[in-house]
Amino acid sequence: MNDKLKSSEDSRLAQALEYANTLIRSSPDGVLAVDIDLRITQWNPLMEQICGKNREQVIGQDLADIPFMKLTDEDDRIRAVLKGEQLGAREVVFRIAGEDSARSFESVIAPLRRDAGEIFGAVLRLRDISERKRTEEKILKLNQKLRKKVQQLLEAQQEPEQHRAHLEQEVARRTASLTQAQRIAHLGNWEWDIVNDKLSWSDEVYRIFGLTPQQFGASYEAFLNALHPQDRQLVEDNVREALVRQHTYSIEHRILQPDGTLRYVHEQAEVIRGKDGQPISMLGTVQDITGRKQAEQATIDERNFSNTLIASQPDIFYVLDQTGQFVRWNDKLRYLLGYSYAQMAAANALDIIHEADRPSVAQKMHETFEQGTASNIARLITRTGIRDFNLTATRVDTAQGPLAIGVGTDITERKQMETELRDSEQAYRTLSKNLPGMVYRVFVREGGRMQFYNDMPVQITGYAADEMTTGKVCSIQPLILDEDRPGVKAEVRRAMAEKRAFTVEYRLKHKGGGVRWLTEHGMPVYGTDDLPLYIDGVIFDITEHKQAEIKLQLFRTLLDNCSDAIEVVDPVTLHLLDINETECRDLGYSREELISMKVSDIDAGMTANQLKEIQALIRQTGEARFETIHQRKDDTTFPVEVSSKLLELDKPYFLSIARDITERKLAEEKVQQLQEQLRQQALHDPLTGLYNRRYLDEAIERELIR
Repeated sequence: MNDKLKSSEDSRLAQALEYANTLIRSSPDGVLAVDIDLRITQWNPLMEQICGKNREQVIGQDLADIPFMKLTDEDDRIRAVLKGEQLGAREVVFRIAGEDSARSFESVIAPLRRDAGEIFGAVLRLRDISERKRTEEKILKLNQKLRKKVQQLLEAQQEPEQHRAHLEQEVARRTASLTQAQRIAHLGNWEWDIVNDKLSWSDEVYRIFGLTPQQFGASYEAFLNALHPQDRQLVEDNVREALVRQHTYSIEHRILQPDGTLRYVHEQAEVIRGKDGQPISMLGTVQDITGRKQAEQATIDERNFSNTLIASQPDIFYVLDQTGQFVRWNDKLRYLLGYSYAQMAAANALDIIHEADRPSVAQKMHETFEQGTASNIARLITRTGIRDFNLTATRVDTAQGPLAIGVGTDITERKQMETELRDSEQAYRTLSKNLPGMVYRVFVREGGRMQFYNDMPVQITGYAADEMTTGKVCSIQPLILDEDRPGVKAEVRRAMAEKRAFTVEYRLKHKGGGVRWLTEHGMPVYGTDDLPLYIDGVIFDITEHKQAEIKLQLFRTLLDNCSDAIEVVDPVTLHLLDINETECRDLGYSREELISMKVSDIDAGMTANQLKEIQALIRQTGEARFETIHQRKDDTTFPVEVSSKLLELDKPYFLSIARDITERKLAEEKVQQLQEQLRQQALHDPLTGLYNRRYLDEAIERELIR
């Protein structure tokens, strides 16, 4: 099925490529394309006629080698487009070799962009507008003749009525002829009286703009209001430039008809100046070029589609002539080989094939051109080494002769995977027999039949495989505890519906009468109809783990209910790694807050140096006992006695027990006060309050000692 889909994609790709190339070859315009290095990559027949060089002479050559480009400065414009500049259309005059007179061409240059917007080349289109220019000149001459006839009529007002009628008929005849010509060519003329700001349009101009004389204000401002908002500035700038510095202008712009219809027009005008050199009027033509623009856009869309299709190919793509020379290729192939564009253009397909595979590849190339299609597997010499490819090519007949359009899929990893799969299957069988769990496959379409791949079912359930009845999900379903079974079934159904792996924990009745905790990891596998075929998985006995969890929970409960605060501390950073609930209650912090803190954040009784000394003492002796001050979240403090020990588990830890000694400190303070009171009473006479003989003896003893 995959081969059929691949063949269908290749066929559509070949058709799209041939269609795009045919459009370029049959285009009435001259078309060339260059890459980012100004190397020519596309050259159609009209360009051969204009520049006198055929395709074979120019493909891969530098644009500067074409005289036409230098003489018309088109090469500079192409460089500007490659740098991201946006250039409009312009008129180019050039005499083709062998012709007596020069031709006028309309030049349009557009960048070629990848999906991400990166410019990788440019396209130049040259349209021969010589005939259009001659038509416009004829219309202008007709206008001038018409004006001359009108002027003659005005001067001949005194002539006989018969002569005047004859002239009026002649004017009407010429006017009708002019109107008919304008309608056929979608070309209208206009005159702007600059002094009085009055604008006169021919009937065809009204049709182009979708207006009637009653809808048009007959002024320059009214004309500007009919332009597309984004093109208004362009038109104003060109009109201003014509009035100030030059006599003519020629531009393309968009207009919006009253119903919102968008039209493209080509406008050309000439400024008429008075004896003082000041502009007094402007004569011009407007041609509806919407059809041409749509055709150009269709050509661009088809070309972009073809280029995008080729560039987005996940495989290598190439086009060969009958000699095996590369005619076209995608970047994936060029990058794979590490070739430049010039190297690709000069390379033969057999050059990149492993020497041992060249005879078979040459035979398949011959079959492609003789029978229409061929495919084979061959090794390619790439910049990173030898790689295996599945190559498929189809013949396409073109005006330049038959070509072979081909694609190549890198199957290096697939071949390696096939080898590894064979090895892994053997390893899987061995692993299944040695896994401490039940490795199974449930055949969903066979009523939930369960196949085991090792002997663990007996050890985990107490039952042999042939003793377990078949359930709707798997054959151990009846053994699952009633309260756990609905949840297991629901999770497995969800996993199959969502096409994902699942993990479930449940309790199972052992044949010996006990209950076992199990964890099951499974993955549904689907057929070509997108429905589940079977479930592969493994089931582990986690009874001991669950029992350990229960013991751990009991121990945790014991710690949290201890009257003293307990801390687990990182011996290097002194970060709090774990604490009990007593610590949280004593300090007023949540567990999450304390876990993010250091010992220094809660200790208000020691300096950083003192903490370092205690840290060093614990490392040296394995334990330390000291008193300090702890600070609560509300900034109040209380004295604590801390006992710390060094524990060596997976890594070193400090285990500290902090006991609140506030009451003990208060008791010690009261004892000191009572002792001082008794001492004072022992040194004074109870009647006089004066020092007694005992005080005198102690004072003499102190002085003698001194």
